[in-house]
Amino acid sequence: MTETPRPRTPLRILYLAGGVVCTGLAVLGALLPGLPATIFLIGASACFLRSSPRLEARLVRHPLFRPYRPFVDGTKPIPARARVVAALCLWTAVGLSLWTFAARGALHGWVLATMLVAGAVGTVAIARFRRGPR
Repeated sequence: MTETPRPRTPLRILYLAGGVVCTGLAVLGALLPGLPATIFLIGASACFLRSSPRLEARLVRHPLFRPYRPFVDGTKPIPARARVVAALCLWTAVGLSLWTFAARGALHGWVLATMLVAGAVGTVAIARFRRGPR
């Protein structure tokens, strides 16, 4: 049975782009020590479910992500250590970005507020995300 084509709405395209970015970060996380792959793989999976279920199915079957499959399909909860490392990576990126803006003299109040709010939202999402049987 073939998948019926979905309309190309801006939201669907945004989800597709988010899935591609998260997939790239998940690949880096699978290859580099210290960068978590699980949370990015889950993000990519969620984005692809909303934009292209075919890509989501292909993503979770890929051999590179086989060790992370139990976390994505919900059979195992994400370890606390992985969530802590994800939050640390997030705040490291926020800190480096703020430092870069400050070094260039472009750290305006709205930039600071936006980045801090985004970091806080990301931290809350990471802390609350269990995805597994309780």
